[in-house]
Amino acid sequence: MTRYFNNLNLISIAYKWRKHLVIATLIAGIAAAFFSSPLFIQPRFSSMAVVYPSNIQPYSQESNSEQMLQLFQSRDIQDSLIRTFNLYQHYKINPKSAKAYYVISRYYDRFVSIRKTAYESVEVKAMDTDSTIACKMVNAILSFYNRKVSTLQREKYGEIYRLRHETLLRKEREIDSLSTLLKELSAKYELVNVDQQTEQMVKGYLRTFDGANRTSVNTPAVLNLKKQIETKGALHYLINEQFRRAVSTLGDLKVKEDDALADYKRDYTFYNVVTAPYPSQKKAYPIRWIIVLAAMTITLITSIMVLIVIENKETLSAAIITDRN
Repeated sequence: MTRYFNNLNLISIAYKWRKHLVIATLIAGIAAAFFSSPLFIQPRFSSMAVVYPSNIQPYSQESNSEQMLQLFQSRDIQDSLIRTFNLYQHYKINPKSAKAYYVISRYYDRFVSIRKTAYESVEVKAMDTDSTIACKMVNAILSFYNRKVSTLQREKYGEIYRLRHETLLRKEREIDSLSTLLKELSAKYELVNVDQQTEQMVKGYLRTFDGANRTSVNTPAVLNLKKQIETKGALHYLINEQFRRAVSTLGDLKVKEDDALADYKRDYTFYNVVTAPYPSQKKAYPIRWIIVLAAMTITLITSIMVLIVIENKETLSAAIITDRN
């Protein structure tokens, strides 16, 4: 059998049946062109956008474009597109059937393409029988993506803002408590500035202050101040230092709270458009020349194989009998 097929003269067979091969190939091409026409296959137009991620915060070790791709491929965006363009009706799918969502998801995967490019951008492509609808679908996907990222960012920054706001409130309550303690110590023990009062008390107690008449020192008042400082001076000093540190920290906490609030309220676009979508005037499907070429090639090869069998029918039969014996 192998020897038989190796000795076949394909060129001579093709030349002998050249007219038949040409006619069969042309008929196949004409038929393919006819059956791939709008009468049988509805043409579809594609619209495409190329975008880069912008103003997004990393959630893991993935790159921004990889995170962008994950968000684009989320179920939320798919469902939003299905609802917005009523794709069940558009693709003539019964939404009440058991496999309705499975079928619509297959259509979505077929006519919506989202992929990462070699340059860390993301390509969003939609295909439809109406070029305007295809363009609107791409713009809608970008809008849904922006809304989803905004929601995620708001949740994240909302939590950060609440934590910082609570921290700020705790610090304010701490300052109020310390201020109340300082007021009580000042009112009850006449302690206002322990450092200065201690210095003046020592001068009065030791009578070392500068003045013309040292005998005019109010000794009972000095002794009373000395007693108050000895009793509550250290406590007043510690509370006052804690109060100063708390007030200083309060300013930093307020700045952080304002930053978190600004992040929470910001309304940014989370992508930069490199290539904007537009309604295409050239159909993307079907590519008729590929269909015609494939049909003609397959027909030509099949015809040659059939002619080989016909031309060598007797030899083939003899070879089969020989192999069986």
